[in-house]
This record gives sequence, C-alpha cells and structure tokens, in this order.
Amino acid sequence: MGQGQTWYVYGRSYDQHWLPDPIVSTLYKADDLQHHVGRFKHMVYKLCLGHLENVHKIYLYQGWRMAKAERHETYVKITLRNQTVADAWDHCVEVPTEGRCLKDDFLSHHVPEEEHVKLSRRFRPRDPHHWTI
Repeated sequence: MGQGQTWYVYGRSYDQHWLPDPIVSTLYKADDLQHHVGRFKHMVYKLCLGHLENVHKIYLYQGWRMAKAERHETYVKITLRNQTVADAWDHCVEVPTEGRCLKDDFLSHHVPEEEHVKLSRRFRPRDPHHWTI
C-alpha cells in the first residue's frame, strides 16, 4: 500500500477485493495531516451517500494506514490510527477531491452515534430505510 510522502485513498469492493487503482492519490501538501484527513472526510461522505460505486470500505494511507471507513448494515464506522489522526478528524474541514462539499448532504441523512472508543467514530442513517448496502 501507500509509500513515502504520497497520500492515497484505497477502496475495497463488497466482495472484499482491493480496487485495482487508488481512488485518489496526491503529493500536494504532503506534510499537512489536517488537509488529507479533510480529503478523506469528503470521501467518507461520498461512501455514505452512495457516490462510490461498489465500494464498501475506504482507507487513507501515507506509508501506513491512517484511517479506515467501512459501511455496515446499520452504520458507518471510521477507525483512526492514533489520537493525532483522531484530533485531525474532529477538527478538520471537509476538502473536496472534486466537485462541491458534501457535509450538509451527509448530515441531513446521517447522525453521529456515541462511541466509547476514542479512536473511532460512528454514524447511522437518520432513516434506516434510506441506507442501502
């Protein structure tokens, strides 16, 4: 997976195969964790809103896995590498990889769930019938 300074977002399909190419990759702002977690946040919104066709899980890498988001039947779970990445998730703004910001669309359809694990975040759909896997 990801090597060196390049940031990657990889995906897995519903049948658990890695997508043949990264969804996105860049060297831009290589030392700016908040920027890249913001880009990943945008990708999480896309995942939850059904904008990533046949993608079940996404991963943020820069040498190591920094974050993972996966859709379950009734929620999406984001797992973060460490407290630094968790703080970046909590405080960063969404950075669109293309198009417009999706935060408002996402929040109109999803609500945060309280988790007692400091390195993960969970969201569930407001309308369980709206959620399709």
